[in-house]
Amino acid sequence: LFSLRDTKSRGSKPVVDVFHGPRTNEPDGEVVKASLLMAKLASEMTTGDLLLVCITGGGSAMLTLPSSIRRDLDPADDTAKRIPLQSIVQTSRLFSLAGASIQEINSVRSCLDVMKAGGLARLAAPAQVVSLILSDVVGDPIEFIASGPTFIREDDADCNPFVRAQAVIDKYDLGSKIPEPVKKFFDERSDVGNALALVGPKPANHIIGNISMALVAAAEEAASYIPAGITSTPSTVVKDQLSRTPVDQYQLLLPIVLTGDLTGDMQEKADAVADLAWHLRYFIQTIMRTPNFIFSDITPEMVR
Repeated sequence: LFSLRDTKSRGSKPVVDVFHGPRTNEPDGEVVKASLLMAKLASEMTTGDLLLVCITGGGSAMLTLPSSIRRDLDPADDTAKRIPLQSIVQTSRLFSLAGASIQEINSVRSCLDVMKAGGLARLAAPAQVVSLILSDVVGDPIEFIASGPTFIREDDADCNPFVRAQAVIDKYDLGSKIPEPVKKFFDERSDVGNALALVGPKPANHIIGNISMALVAAAEEAASYIPAGITSTPSTVVKDQLSRTPVDQYQLLLPIVLTGDLTGDMQEKADAVADLAWHLRYFIQTIMRTPNFIFSDITPEMVR
């Protein structure tokens, strides 16, 4: 995490603050310290200011500021007594072990954290917020990438987020297992007065990279290592050129993107993907053994 603070008004150069996140991908005290600084920076912005936010996967852990126990305090108040960080971490683990989806986990986690579910954008209002997002979530749902710190739901003004979170808690029957500070926090905020206000101007969220882009780029880069394979321009490989080498030793790289939207238990799905890749290889080798085979005019678009 790093932030750039403009101190020119005080006659100094801009200041860059750098904070290192934990290797465990779970928030710690350093993360909270960094998030509090970012919350203060955002809350000081006004009309005409621009907040540029760079978001990647893992942001849910790296941008964490537990909610204040008292409702009447400024979310960026560094003297506020907050939900214990460890209670939030334990709650996330409980839902993960129970099989909850990342969307469901974020629905609960966003109620316990100032920055999530549009919290950063709300702190910055009425400044314009622009987010550049690298997505590691299938389908690129902006509200779930890093728990959507700059995503404002259209129904926030009509729906209590604590009601949504409570539905997830009930679904997995974890009401009696979540840490006591979290349970008490939910009990005190389950009333209908917690609908979130919409902000203006509306944050501009832009996906600048995602899983599909990465897969295509990897396939094109891999193919470029062997001229006979797929390159950025059409290429032709005649059978005579290949016949000098046994089929099993063809120096030919043919990247094929099998899927970019596979979800679920990866240990379970990996065997199926490996089987599919093996059968594709066998099928391609069978075609290449045919007498009149010509491997021509192959472009990257053909393997996407």
